Amino acid sequence: MRAITLNEKFILEISNIKAPELFLGVARILKVQLIDDKNVRDFADIYEDVLNAFEAAPRKRKRELLKILHDANNAPEAMVNGNRTKNPKEVESN
Repeated sequence: MRAITLNEKFILEISNIKAPELFLGVARILKVQLIDDKNVRDFADIYEDVLNAFEAAPRKRKRELLKILHDANNAPEAMVNGNRTKNPKEVESN
């Protein structure tokens, strides 16, 4: 039995994304263009470019991105929707 590669782990993690914002964040980190000539690109093209950019990345960058993606996929729903801060009424001022 062979070990799973970083590229295969990335494909598994990216398929577990629950919120589209996470995918768009991964695309931005990998510097994939989402808009072409003032038109939104097709998802299949963006996905292919994300996979190609990940494959071309150095090993250290791949591991960092996999950790970020894994943590984001395992975060509670409140974290996914960007609600990481406390209620402003609960925050103490210095």
